[in-house]
Amino acid sequence: MFDDFQKDWQSFKLWWHKNRTSVLTIFIVTLLIKIIYWLDHQYFTQDHVRDYLFINNIIQNKHFLIKLGPSTSVSNNFSLPPLYYYLYLFAQLIGKGYFYSMDLLIIFAESFTPIILFYLLSKLTSKRLIIVTLCGLYAFSPHVIIYSTSAWNPNLIPLF
Repeated sequence: MFDDFQKDWQSFKLWWHKNRTSVLTIFIVTLLIKIIYWLDHQYFTQDHVRDYLFINNIIQNKHFLIKLGPSTSVSNNFSLPPLYYYLYLFAQLIGKGYFYSMDLLIIFAESFTPIILFYLLSKLTSKRLIIVTLCGLYAFSPHVIIYSTSAWNPNLIPLF
């Protein structure tokens, strides 16, 4: 098992050494596009405020076991799963209570998706132009940009 991990790690290091300029360029461009869009379209209302207050209450009370979050604005029978609130808690602790810390965490995490796509496509084909074009199409897709710049729970789906 350790030999397989070592072999995969060596393969990844070789891939990284060969593609790091392209990968870092795609990551930086994707991150900048999402930040520019977010700066023009940021908002802090309804569910964002509810989640922010919920997490701040958890931090102040030092009660870090989260079962289910509060009901959403969509329905009283719909609550977000604990994973979302643990991510939000992490963002708030790292961001020291900044209102938009979860948005920035989502933007940063979602900017890695084209890198994962680049890696997977490079295993299928060696034509760099095709890989960069497909990653660029994904990075510049309006729906991906819109959904990956907001801290709403389903917006993590493109990353996974």
